[in-house]
Amino acid sequence: MEFSRVTSGFAMRMHPIHQVWRRHLGVDYAAPTGTPVRSVGDGTVEFAGWQNGFGNVVHLSHGNGRVTVYGHLSRIDVRKGQRVQQGQRLGAVGATGWATGPHLHFEFRINGAHQDPLKVARASETVTLDANGKLQFSEIARVAQGKLEVAGSLAGGRSSFE
Repeated sequence: MEFSRVTSGFAMRMHPIHQVWRRHLGVDYAAPTGTPVRSVGDGTVEFAGWQNGFGNVVHLSHGNGRVTVYGHLSRIDVRKGQRVQQGQRLGAVGATGWATGPHLHFEFRINGAHQDPLKVARASETVTLDANGKLQFSEIARVAQGKLEVAGSLAGGRSSFE
């Protein structure tokens, strides 16, 4: 999604509507109303509709207990049960629900526990290796595998050390 800035991070904050200190369980990205909101990964729509403070919201299940939430949308372009691909449009930025201006509220949950989306994004960054880099990585992995096998045999075949 094209956005201008992060307006609220994953932290305690003074809630702009209720004027009390609360944990903010996602990240808010400021963007003009109507800016397309796209899926961060392949998944299935768990919920698409109106939900309390989120206003128009989409919940996507990505499998293995991973769910992403896209809130305050001005419109929703998907329906419950629909399969979506990474980058597919889910809706558009808005200011529905408990919002003071147009933005996307984005959450990342693992088995129901809220995670900092910015930390999750940094952890999922990839590095592209050329052919030489792949060969070097394979050699390092082969040596490490050998060391792990030796350590496992010294531990009596146990898979974990106590």
